Amino acid sequence: MGESLTSVNTNPGQVPKADNLLVAVGTPGEAIGSLANAGAIHSFSMLGAAGDNDVWIEAGDGDGIPGNPAANHRLGESIHFTGTHLYAGMPYGPGPRGALHTLPIGNLTLNGTHGTVTTYQPGADGLPAAGTTFGTAAR
Repeated sequence: MGESLTSVNTNPGQVPKADNLLVAVGTPGEAIGSLANAGAIHSFSMLGAAGDNDVWIEAGDGDGIPGNPAANHRLGESIHFTGTHLYAGMPYGPGPRGALHTLPIGNLTLNGTHGTVTTYQPGADGLPAAGTTFGTAAR
């Protein structure tokens, strides 16, 4: 747990609240059922009691990572917050070249408004169909 870590205050200059002072922890070695190294991301608030605002993210669970978990995809190997999104690398899946997913902040907060996730993959949307481990570094 904690191979990657990022935090954000989505509303600087205001009094922090549970839904805008966030930490995300990437755990690319997380097994999902019998799928070793499928990976996951745990998002939670830096305020309040432990467990009160936690969101667990894995492929196909409804928080925005498309597809199903698979062995060795390593979701969360690289993660990075901006003021509006979390960039989440999945360097060994779902295709042979990896992917980078962009999740709106609402997808990462308990009872947040889920927005559209954008997925970047080599060979799609103008990216060259070349290379391997796309999504290893999200910055």
